[in-house]
Amino acid sequence: MNVLYRNSIGILPNGNILFIRSKVKMNFYNFAAFFKNKKYKNTLHSDGFVSKTYLLAKGAKGLDRNFGIIIGEIQ
Repeated sequence: MNVLYRNSIGILPNGNILFIRSKVKMNFYNFAAFFKNKKYKNTLHSDGFVSKTYLLAKGAKGLDRNFGIIIGEIQ
């Protein structure tokens, strides 16, 4: 079974965008079930093996290998 940390972006029924990162390793089925239960309109999954999260405010440093930024925020 493919159990990894998962990252995704979803659009809630009210139009808000939500970024999701699992705190534990999980299979894709269980990760997708979260979105189905919340009735997301659309989601974009970034596979946990390739994707990384760098979000210092949440303690996510994801620096164990090189990565490129796809979505960024300048504060």
